[in-house]
Amino acid sequence: MSELSDQQREFCRLVSLGKSGREAYAAAYDCDLKSAAASASRMLKRDYIQAEINRLTAATREAARERNTTRERKVIGDKTDRMEMLWRMACDCEEAGDVNEAVNCVKELNKMDGAYEPEQVQVQALAMSFDALMEGLAGSKT
Repeated sequence: MSELSDQQREFCRLVSLGKSGREAYAAAYDCDLKSAAASASRMLKRDYIQAEINRLTAATREAARERNTTRERKVIGDKTDRMEMLWRMACDCEEAGDVNEAVNCVKELNKMDGAYEPEQVQVQALAMSFDALMEGLAGSKT
C-alpha cells in the first residue's frame, strides 16, 4: 500500500468525524456533491482507506473518552470548578458551532448561580368566617 495523498487523508478524516462519503469526498476533492457520490463509493471500498478511517475513528473515540474522564474527575471539585468547566464547555461548543449545546451550558450556569430561584412572597392568612366574608362582599357592592 502506498502512502495516502493529502486528499485521501482529508477524506478519511471527514468520514471519521461523521460526514457521509459523498460529503467528505466533495470537500476533500473540491467537487460538487453529485459527482462525488460515485467516487466516494469507490474510495470507501479500498481496504487501506477503511483502515485509515477505522484508525482515525478509534483515535477520536479514545480522545473523547479521555476528555470525559478528565471532566468526570473535575466534577468532584467545588462549585467554582464546576462553573469554570461549564463555561469552558459553553465556549468550546460555541466555537464548534454547536450553539444549542452552548445555550444548555449557559442555562446550567444560570441555575448554579441562582438565576432561576423564585422570589419569596409573604402571604398572610385572614381569619374570617364565611358569613363575615359574604357581608364584606355584599357591603362592597353598595
